[in-house]
Amino acid sequence: DSTRAFVKIVAGASDHGLLGAFSPSAPLTPTDVHMLERAATVAALAITKEQAVAAVEGKYRAEFLRDALAGRAGESADAVSHAASLGWDLARPVVVVVAETDENDELTTRSPEEVRALQERFVRAWVQAVRARDASVPVAGFSQEVVALLPADHDASPDAVMRTVGEIAKVVRGDGGGGRRSFSTGVSRPITSMGDLPAAYDEALKAVHVGRQMHGESALTHFDGLGIYGTGHPLFSACV
Repeated sequence: DSTRAFVKIVAGASDHGLLGAFSPSAPLTPTDVHMLERAATVAALAITKEQAVAAVEGKYRAEFLRDALAGRAGESADAVSHAASLGWDLARPVVVVVAETDENDELTTRSPEEVRALQERFVRAWVQAVRARDASVPVAGFSQEVVALLPADHDASPDAVMRTVGEIAKVVRGDGGGGRRSFSTGVSRPITSMGDLPAAYDEALKAVHVGRQMHGESALTHFDGLGIYGTGHPLFSACV
């Protein structure tokens, strides 16, 4: 059909979609198609630039969150202020949520390129699912895990918190982003101070690892659901 034309928007090895042109009457000319190809090139350049900027910003945010989880983000007021400059709200009670892929990347037979692509997709799926609910929630990916600081009242029941986390995890599993690999999720108790963030992160990590041992892959576990296993009980520590 000479009244329509489509050109791929390609940047390197990435295919970003199609750019189309339609003519309701006269057929498209070679000049029209050439202009469409030029427009697709410009679109590819613009998309590549946006992705590069987003990657740098994402890395900067991830480094700040990593420092905060390790207690290296400075005074609480300064950390909250810096988080606000990144578009994140830490001036409220939160729970730490850790989602970790069940597959051990150190023992996998996948190529490094495939592992990296799968992890990037896993992180994107979580970021999109979390931001769809609240764009001010801190969320970033590290190695095999994704960490999010979801808002939660300090007196919120674990059941209420877990319903929210479960809904997000369901979206991640169902949108094709994280569905290629199973993952387990751990949730901390609510905290009201940045100074408590490292301890809450440890709780979420323990909930992931112990929850997986207790319930198998794809476990969703709150720290309070670990019972004696969340207290460093010597009998459990010995068997781990």
